[in-house]
Amino acid sequence: MPREDPTQQKFMCYACSYTTYISGNIKRHVRIHLGEKPYTCIFFTVCMYCTITLPPDPTKLANHCRQCLAIEQQNSQRFIIRCYTCPYFTYHAANIKKHIYKHLNEKPHKCDSCSYSAIEYKCLRVHKWKRHVSVTCQYCKLQFTPDTNTLIEHCRTCIQMPRNSPYEYSKFMCFKCPFDTFINSNMRRHINKHIGEKPYKCDLCQYSARENNA
Repeated sequence: MPREDPTQQKFMCYACSYTTYISGNIKRHVRIHLGEKPYTCIFFTVCMYCTITLPPDPTKLANHCRQCLAIEQQNSQRFIIRCYTCPYFTYHAANIKKHIYKHLNEKPHKCDSCSYSAIEYKCLRVHKWKRHVSVTCQYCKLQFTPDTNTLIEHCRTCIQMPRNSPYEYSKFMCFKCPFDTFINSNMRRHINKHIGEKPYKCDLCQYSARENNA
């Protein structure tokens, strides 16, 4: 970019002849080229289909997305719920409210022990388990955060666990109950039952499972 004096920290627009020495000015100017409008009204929002003005309330917006008559139903066999402000759509009512929270930048589920918050309660539940709850090995009495990988490794290596032969040192023994196995994946599924972990999430609804084939 042509600058008369190389020592001058002048901002020059990449798309036109605009120049400025103030970073805030160039940010506002670039948004004109990009069509960005990052500051939205906090009191009202507008449906892109029917242009009705709506309050930024998650429940009211979710109801509107289900009831808006201007949204076309292309498939009569399945009722489509479309977002009021973007191309997102879903067939499940619970998903649209979760999606709306992202637009409103709201995380209604708050941790009572730290500043963490989440859109979904199950994310908060996992956070509490991993950050604010500990589990104790029944053999060595050591305490651990309920992390699956950490617990699997301890179930394999804890020297206090009763093993009858050297061969059994490769055996996984549960830190909490009599279950044991020689297979890592079996131990992982078993530990997930103890700590309530369901790592496989459905991308269409809020369902989650401990196993991928569930």
